[in-house]
Amino acid sequence: GLGDVYKRQEIEYTENEDKLPKSKSIIAISEHENFIALDLELTDDLVEEGMLNDLNRGLQNLRKKSGCKVGESVTIEYFSESEKVKKIIESNLESIYDTISVKLNSTEKFTEGSKIKLMEEELVARVK
Repeated sequence: GLGDVYKRQEIEYTENEDKLPKSKSIIAISEHENFIALDLELTDDLVEEGMLNDLNRGLQNLRKKSGCKVGESVTIEYFSESEKVKKIIESNLESIYDTISVKLNSTEKFTEGSKIKLMEEELVARVK
């Protein structure tokens, strides 16, 4: 679940902000008696989840542009030079199909297609 994704760090209750763990990714806000601290560090799991969300959104847009009907299964070819993108796709093929009815096939490099940006990475995809 989502709770597993976050890097956990125990923070003891304190009324003094100076007692918080020192980290560039932790922000703290206090107003009157209220105090909150958030760790904004992007773990590898959070980055992967964000890239997968970007991928699903991009594939949905490609389905829509190609005229696919809701629930219609479609095969999409893709190419990416990024090993990170390939790994995320390969480890989530079943989830992608279950979520948006898209079967993905890796293929040789091609230029005609839709570019899908996954955070700092990219792939090119086309409906087969």
